[in-house]
Amino acid sequence: MKQTPVGYKYIAEEFIEHEEKGEELVLMGGESSGGVSVIGHVPEKDGILANLLIIELIGKEKRPLSEILEQIRDSVPQKYVFRELGVHTERKDDVLAFFRKLQSEGGTLGAPEAKIEIDAKPSSAISDALEKDYGTRDGVKLMLKNGDESWLLIRTSGTEPIARVYAEGVAGTMQAAQDRSQVLLDTVTKILTEQFDVPANQIKERK
Repeated sequence: MKQTPVGYKYIAEEFIEHEEKGEELVLMGGESSGGVSVIGHVPEKDGILANLLIIELIGKEKRPLSEILEQIRDSVPQKYVFRELGVHTERKDDVLAFFRKLQSEGGTLGAPEAKIEIDAKPSSAISDALEKDYGTRDGVKLMLKNGDESWLLIRTSGTEPIARVYAEGVAGTMQAAQDRSQVLLDTVTKILTEQFDVPANQIKERK
């Protein structure tokens, strides 16, 4: 799996580049908005195609999608829960600077029992790789210490007083992954309200 900057055009470039070079083909590329393309299709996101593929999968399996997803989750050792917050704040640049410092220097977020310890080395490496390959540092991604594969990512709008906070809880069970993602979001919410005076009603989880 390869990470690119935000924007489907970067995913499309991966399809085209690998095909032109005759390298290992990209089988699928997508983004959280639901845009996806697959090998053999045009290198552009196609929501209709994504829905047709899901319908085809349900027809072939002759089972509800919920059962298919549950089987997929059961087949992997780690469980993943992805969550997103939308934050309206005029202090978005201050928020980004706060998390960027954690990215470069490391540190601990929240109360001791939360145990959110930022690992600066891999966090900075991800950012450096994006800048080297694409000339951009697209947000701040924070990787955690002590074998915790969960992560946080903070991005700000270039035109509006808006920030996005993405969190993925990773654990051995779905409940533990859900609990970890909740700790991450609760901790970030507390930082936003207490350190940056963001009203709680301006922090909303996106479903």
